[in-house]
Amino acid sequence: MSRALGSASPKLRSAAIAVAFASLYFLTAVLTESLIGDAGAAVLWPASGVYLGVMLVAPHRRWPTLVCAAAVGSLAFYLYGGSSLQVSVAFAVPSSAEGFLGALLVERIARRRFRLAAPHDLFALVVGGAVVANGLMALSAGAVAAQTFDVSFAESWLRWWSADALGMLAVAPIV
Repeated sequence: MSRALGSASPKLRSAAIAVAFASLYFLTAVLTESLIGDAGAAVLWPASGVYLGVMLVAPHRRWPTLVCAAAVGSLAFYLYGGSSLQVSVAFAVPSSAEGFLGALLVERIARRRFRLAAPHDLFALVVGGAVVANGLMALSAGAVAAQTFDVSFAESWLRWWSADALGMLAVAPIV
């Protein structure tokens, strides 16, 4: 019994998509981190834009796979950066929830699949993704940073929110 070219089983296809997207998320984060070096926090976080952009073009049936893959890619990035497992999980959870919530809100505000074909689509991206979804998820990340690194919650929230928002606005439309 032979299969036609490209007819991999659905489970194998989902696994391949998950591995590919987790790797893309991880590599985008590592590349960004290497570019900022010792400067500290990133001003622009492209991984958030890649994630939201992929979610907005992917079929809805692929969203659970992509959310899990983003969680794995994010967790791997924080572990690679030297964070403990607990801190890595605490940052990976809002990172993986952010793109999902953003995609839901963008499509809800746009009232259809996102296409960036009208000013209303841009409004949906800015409000749903960059402001609301990202702002809510940054609350969790800001709290973790404040607790873990003994830094200001407001400053941590603002840094997370602004870098991810800029990443979403700069990269998601390209995807």
